[in-house]
Amino acid sequence: NSFWLVEENQKAMLKVSQETKRTSDEAIIAVLFAAVLATGLSIVTMVQFTRRIIEPAEKLTETVHQIGRGHLDLKIDINTNDEVGELSREFNKMTERLRKYEELNIEKILSEKQKSETIVESISDVIIVCDSESTVQLINHAAEELFQIREQDVIGRNVNDCLPDDRLKEIFQSPEKATS
Repeated sequence: NSFWLVEENQKAMLKVSQETKRTSDEAIIAVLFAAVLATGLSIVTMVQFTRRIIEPAEKLTETVHQIGRGHLDLKIDINTNDEVGELSREFNKMTERLRKYEELNIEKILSEKQKSETIVESISDVIIVCDSESTVQLINHAAEELFQIREQDVIGRNVNDCLPDDRLKEIFQSPEKATS
């Protein structure tokens, strides 16, 4: 009788052991499946994060570099409702103001240049305007007649290459001697 009880007990223990192993195997499979699923979701989330945050930020950075190089006509084309989108909209507004300011300054400079040219042309004395490297920038009609040269032939050239008389060249080479 007791042998039968021991045998039944061993059968029950074997059955429980097999069920425990099966449950353990199922748990391992479930954990591995959950890990693979979590890894997959992490990768998908990372890709979405990269597309949503990193790519617009890189695009913004590249456009900012281009604008920094003087391309003020560029616009940042990021249409999101997050901080990067707000930054790009504000940056576009700032770039537009800079472009308008630059255009305004160019118009002022051109206007002042035109005024200077008009003043120089209206003076009856001979005037030759040169930069610091003695390159002719502007001459008036009186200079054209006196030296028998044409403005379009001398602008951008060294003044010494344009004047026919060596005494005049000396004046341009050392202007302090001419005023004393």
